Amino acid sequence: METITINAKEYTPKIVLNPNIGLIEMEGQSFPENSTAFYQPIIEWFKEYAISPNKETTVNIRFSYYNTSSAKKLNELILIIVKIKKTNPTYHLHINWFYEKGDEDMHISGKDFSKMVNYPFKYIETKFKSL
Repeated sequence: METITINAKEYTPKIVLNPNIGLIEMEGQSFPENSTAFYQPIIEWFKEYAISPNKETTVNIRFSYYNTSSAKKLNELILIIVKIKKTNPTYHLHINWFYEKGDEDMHISGKDFSKMVNYPFKYIETKFKSL
């Protein structure tokens, strides 16, 4: 598998998918005109990665804003990666949910995602800077 880097644009987040070191990063805003078209190649990468994942994966999610259709795709992505852990007890998964200091809505959103996928996240309050 190849490393994929998608640079942030006005309506789409920066995405880094590095299978060699087990690193997945999503950062910025996500409200593309067509969420399915934007996220489909990323979903396909996740599915391929799930077949032969690194022994440890770190997922860093740092959104300042996302719309409802992006949230659905994000949930789909997280479910794929969490399924690896649930089917392989020796696999190590770390999901870090970053939120800007004082942004309780984004903090709560992370907790909601964690409940939806039934997997614990680490919540990191921070000032927004590039990952």
